[in-house]
Amino acid sequence: SVTNFLPNGTGLGGSATLALVIIGSLYKLKGRPFNANTIIKQAHHFETIKQGIKGGFQDYIGSYFGRLNYITFPSLQSVDLTRTPTLGQKIPALLTNLLNENMILIIKQTGNTSSGQIVADEINNFQLKKRLQSLRLQTIKACNESIYSAILADTSHDLQWTNLIDESWQAQKKLSQFVGNGLIGEIETKVKPLVKAIRGPGAGGNSL
Repeated sequence: SVTNFLPNGTGLGGSATLALVIIGSLYKLKGRPFNANTIIKQAHHFETIKQGIKGGFQDYIGSYFGRLNYITFPSLQSVDLTRTPTLGQKIPALLTNLLNENMILIIKQTGNTSSGQIVADEINNFQLKKRLQSLRLQTIKACNESIYSAILADTSHDLQWTNLIDESWQAQKKLSQFVGNGLIGEIETKVKPLVKAIRGPGAGGNSL
């Protein structure tokens, strides 16, 4: 049996981590070797196909490698994840210190909206307002690419990339009516003066 105290639906990738741990443990129990490509794809298959819980590779990659992950989604199925140099990349010490000093993690224990409901809402909004939603998606993409480039170069000022994080998050919140509202909105308002950037992890951004 497995016991954990992480609430469901927080967007923190708990189910992906659990799948990786179970499959990795079974490999070790049988004395069989495994690598990133083997365990990530099997854990993803186990959860999405065998259990019918839809999701992407991002949670599994984050759980397996830790650190900074730059992910190109369309090619992951055919890519050997063990040989992908942009996965599991170490964050420069400057940014690690900045995150440690300025990041606050808040888990909302009750009333989480499922990521599936949020994704369905985003798709519906996109169908109704394609031009507007396309602009927001382009903003998110551009911000994330700039953040990644700044981290690799390690030449960016703190304020530059933290402002990009905020800009990306503000655009992401507008994709769904369920993200960044209610309690989360209140928490953001209170936390904002204390940190340089706010970003919600996971598909729904139900955590800060």
